[in-house]
Amino acid sequence: MNRKFYQQSLAEIAMFFAENQCDNGQWNYNGRGRKLSPTVYAPVPTTAKKKPVPGMTTTDPSEGPPPGKELKLPPPVKGTVKKAGDNSNAQYAILALFAASRANVLVPKQTWQDAEKWFESKQNGDGGWGYMNAEAPGVGIVTTDASSGSMTTAGLTALIVTKFYLGKDWKTEPSVVKGLEWLGKNFAINQNPGGPLLWHYYYLYGLERVGTISDLREFGGHKWYKEGAEYLIRLQDPDGSWKSAAPQNGLTDQVTDTCFAILFLKRATPPLQKPKDIATGVGRKDEPAPPEKEKK
Repeated sequence: MNRKFYQQSLAEIAMFFAENQCDNGQWNYNGRGRKLSPTVYAPVPTTAKKKPVPGMTTTDPSEGPPPGKELKLPPPVKGTVKKAGDNSNAQYAILALFAASRANVLVPKQTWQDAEKWFESKQNGDGGWGYMNAEAPGVGIVTTDASSGSMTTAGLTALIVTKFYLGKDWKTEPSVVKGLEWLGKNFAINQNPGGPLLWHYYYLYGLERVGTISDLREFGGHKWYKEGAEYLIRLQDPDGSWKSAAPQNGLTDQVTDTCFAILFLKRATPPLQKPKDIATGVGRKDEPAPPEKEKK
């Protein structure tokens, strides 16, 4: 999405999550949103050719021009919020705030701090994370506190992003280091380590998120993308889809498994960079000259 064009819309999404964060720092399924202004958003015509931004290049051409000026959210107005949510919902809320932040939307510091506090307080002794007590649609209360690959990638994604926007060096934070160690020791591609088959492809997308956001190429000596891509390409069905070995039901099916597989293969998660780091000038004076070839 064009971060500059949709900045205000992304800001409203960020405001929704800031105002509907649970008391304990998680997120649930419920919430009420409000608009910053009566602006009407028009989609960018897909048939129009993208015009290059003079003197600018991007690490990801699909992102379009650099983000707009800083847009500070108003102080959150919290209504009736839930006391607790679940770690799966929470990681997607973090990803929404991440997307808005990359569009130069200033998320309230307290929102980041509350999420950070929750995930650090609920990290298991072995370094991983579980799902925690939560209500799953159509299932009821689910309690799975044991560490699993899918929830450990959720915890790591949340902590790396929150710490980054709190100005901390996440690479040296004990909770992150310990979580990455768990992921390395329990690394797997053909299953969701410590979790049910139901969330196998969901875990693979989580693995992609942590690997891309952290810019780490390996977990426990495993080249996660190479191994994962080879695995998925080998298992793709003749019709182009993917389907895990888990029973297909209301929580996962062939469509969702295929979506997660594509997100992994595409490396769909943007890297962890501040907006000002996304675009660089072309031919800058401070740009180092290319090394000369050695004469033999």
